[in-house]
Amino acid sequence: MNNGNFLTGLTLGALAGYAVSCFARSHKGRKWRRNICDAMENLREDAMNLTHEAKRKVKQVGNEVAEKMEEKMDNIQRFSPPSAR
Repeated sequence: MNNGNFLTGLTLGALAGYAVSCFARSHKGRKWRRNICDAMENLREDAMNLTHEAKRKVKQVGNEVAEKMEEKMDNIQRFSPPSAR
């Protein structure tokens, strides 16, 4: 690697870091961070709600499947010959 390229990259990185730092400390930067935090909180709440709803649906479907299986087993036992029981 060429020392000139390294120094150019280092300088550009330092300038970019300084610019981001200045922006982050400004009023707009604080407002931007607050908006990002609010959006992240909304996403977390949505994910929690979706998870809760998914669990509820899984339980509901599981109960429906169990009921249908119980009905099928009752039908099998009812119509099977006595010697097969």
